[in-house]
Amino acid sequence: MPVTTAFDDTICRRILRYIPLHRRTDLFALLTTCKSFHSLVEPLVYSHIIFTDVRRIRLFMNTLTTSEAGARLGMMIKTFGINLNELRARTPVYVPVVLRREFWESVRVGLGFMKALESFVLVQTPGLRIGFSWILDEGEMPFALKEVKMQMTFDNHVARFLNRQSEKGRLRAVQVSNASATRSLALDPSSGEQQQEVVVEEEEVKLNGVEVLDISLSVTPYIDVWTLGSLTNLQLVVDLPMNNAGAETIVATIAHLLISHWSSTPPPLRGLSIIDLPPSFSSTLLSSLTGTTSSTTASYAVHQLSRLSETLHHISHLHLPKPYPSRSESRLRFYNDLMSFRGLRSIELLLNSWEDPTTTTTTTLGYGGGAHANGGGGLLTPPSPAAQKALVSELRVYCPSLRIVVLWVGKMRFRWVYVVERDMVEMKMLRSCEVPEWVEQEEEQHEAGDQRGVGAMDGGVEGGRGESEVPRIENAVVPGEWHYRMEANQWNGYSTLWSTC
Repeated sequence: MPVTTAFDDTICRRILRYIPLHRRTDLFALLTTCKSFHSLVEPLVYSHIIFTDVRRIRLFMNTLTTSEAGARLGMMIKTFGINLNELRARTPVYVPVVLRREFWESVRVGLGFMKALESFVLVQTPGLRIGFSWILDEGEMPFALKEVKMQMTFDNHVARFLNRQSEKGRLRAVQVSNASATRSLALDPSSGEQQQEVVVEEEEVKLNGVEVLDISLSVTPYIDVWTLGSLTNLQLVVDLPMNNAGAETIVATIAHLLISHWSSTPPPLRGLSIIDLPPSFSSTLLSSLTGTTSSTTASYAVHQLSRLSETLHHISHLHLPKPYPSRSESRLRFYNDLMSFRGLRSIELLLNSWEDPTTTTTTTLGYGGGAHANGGGGLLTPPSPAAQKALVSELRVYCPSLRIVVLWVGKMRFRWVYVVERDMVEMKMLRSCEVPEWVEQEEEQHEAGDQRGVGAMDGGVEGGRGESEVPRIENAVVPGEWHYRMEANQWNGYSTLWSTC
């Protein structure tokens, strides 16, 4: 029998099962360790590609378009992205790179080789003089996307690209942020800013079958509301200056996107996230969702949105009113509105507004950790774990259905999970909110007597959201108790639960 040093495919597959896909360095190490892994690891390496460097983009596109293996490699790509803003964020002294038409032409040709592409990410550098959205509108792309994430100037090229992808019937998640939003909606006259309009022709985007939608407020006028009948999760980024009537503007915008299909059926929306919402608008928005606001300007919208309290499972990023004075009217109003959400499972709250943004001293709220920048004002340290537990327990008194509470303090994120006895048997609900990954590991380690912790979380470095610390779990998972973990260096402009709950 001939002697062979090659591993069997079954052994190789078992080894790969223990390597997370985000640990790409381990996958590259396997490629250089043994040739037996090549046929199995190569599709995993090429399945997810996010570029932040112009030079590497040129090399990769040249490989796809000129080499004999280009067609084969293109079929392996499931996720492809270009994040030009990431390079700007990581470079202390950023020097703008002039990207000529030849560069974007090579990107357009390279996209034509990615016939199995499912997820597409495209982030434009702010201030880029020459737009490149035309590459999306040059001929028919061979792929049918399931997910699109774009942060760039919204124009007709982008609109037609989204329409064509929606017509193919596979598109389920769309994220579109306007990188050049200068159009003013309910602009405060006292701000002294000049009102301008985004140059966009009248072409609406029809998102048939889309379930998850993440858009900026400046893009909403171009979304055809009659095609959002299957929408279940909405994230809205407030990218326009607001005056005192801004809360009504946001309420009317949400109503514009949603109430068209609610004449006879309950609203299908399960997750709602409002990013960059001014602190003073949080209570007004929550009251609008429960129908208790006194505003008459958007009375019809408020009446329709009040039906959301029956179906919403997740809300973020609201500013929690200050705990002082002891009988704060806004805080009592917040809790009173929270009682209307009978099916709410998770909520994300911002605590950054608790401190005076004009101060320059460090304020300690019963916690001995390091200080964090508080929105350009004073330095804010997070409350102690005991104070946080009291806070989330108070929230659950007014909303007994809550299972997950996320508290944001600067770039610190604290996740609190309330585990009931039913969840120990049926982990399905927690799994849908990305919780059992560490809950189950904590259970296994507790049973084995190993109290070393959970291990590092995926910080989404390639997605540009920063890195996470090793999560801290103070107690073993016990039914009827709150359990928490802390994550540092997070971007609070993105909700981690809104698209899964």
